[in-house]
Amino acid sequence: MKQLEAMMKHRGVTLIDVRPKDEYLKGHLPGAVSVPIPELRSYEKSFPPKKEIVAYCRCKYCVMADVIACAPSGQNTPQG
Repeated sequence: MKQLEAMMKHRGVTLIDVRPKDEYLKGHLPGAVSVPIPELRSYEKSFPPKKEIVAYCRCKYCVMADVIACAPSGQNTPQG
């Protein structure tokens, strides 16, 4: 968590929570923005260009989070 916080602070990483909105409202990582998968395309242009995006969902091994992080601009590379 400390590594993620440092990335957000020093590199301007955008943290997105791709879980359904109700799950986000029950609890989320500090600094995370709620962008449920069905709404991802509508938020696409609001992401800072050429900045890293870290996406997370329900479990430790969220394969979709890597795909989603690359999908909006096509410029982001999954970090694992």
